[in-house]
Amino acid sequence: IIFGMKHVAQNGLDETAAIAVLVGLSLGALFVRRQRSLREPMVDLRLFSSPLFSAALAVNVIGIFAAFGTFLFITQYLQLVLGMGPLEAGLWIAPSGAVFIAGSVLAPVLVRRFSPRAVLTSGFLIAALGYAVLTQITADGALWIVITGFLLFCAGLAPMGTLTTDLVISAAPPEKAGAASGVSETSFEFGAALGIAVIGSIVTAIYRQGMGASALDGVPPDAFRAAYETLGGAVAAAERLPDAARQLLLNAARDAFANGMRAAAVISTALSITAAILCTRFVRNTTPAAVAGDASTHV
Repeated sequence: IIFGMKHVAQNGLDETAAIAVLVGLSLGALFVRRQRSLREPMVDLRLFSSPLFSAALAVNVIGIFAAFGTFLFITQYLQLVLGMGPLEAGLWIAPSGAVFIAGSVLAPVLVRRFSPRAVLTSGFLIAALGYAVLTQITADGALWIVITGFLLFCAGLAPMGTLTTDLVISAAPPEKAGAASGVSETSFEFGAALGIAVIGSIVTAIYRQGMGASALDGVPPDAFRAAYETLGGAVAAAERLPDAARQLLLNAARDAFANGMRAAAVISTALSITAAILCTRFVRNTTPAAVAGDASTHV
């Protein structure tokens, strides 16, 4: 399915993409059917009959989906649009690590005073605010917009992993705690892979659409072909061009990339608001004992 999505972004909707997606969906259906028939399934689908279990997994996938899709392009934006080196870009985004560590450690403290519903809902609304800030990104925009939006959505999502894992385990029967934990961990990987694929495909498609619509008189065809593929290709191709053509190509590529990032930020904003709504409807107010316990068990 992910291959099909990436193929659509690169080549448009064709038979190869449609077949790949259909094969993926068919394999998924076969997997579900087999799991239902096994006495000891790899994934016990009966766990999903609990609204809390399903909701906690859903908001976990949504949060990781939006975050990883955005992570991917913020690093490219800092280096290829704003012109930072790898070390400088890394130092600007390094505080996000401290934010996530703090959120994980503070999550048990927060739920001693507030319900998991309130903490998760507030977190996703803060994340939505961060993504909304990122919708103001431009090719020549201020660095503070990127860093403010980035740290806001990191802060909003920081307690999510600890709380959703405990909610998932608390919603499962004690004898299924191991299986529930495994499903929860898999949801992180699934959300990350899907976020990079889907949001990456959307940004790539918008970038290429923007490049295709740009008037690039004086840019050689081979340089345009390289620039059309990726922003990195545009930056590399521009280095071999005269000043006027180089600036024309770079401006077009950076504008197209910024358009794609704004679209990704809009999608992430909507997803975070959706996750907040799911939390208000399906996450109960009771605090799982594991969450309220020793914070060191969740680091």
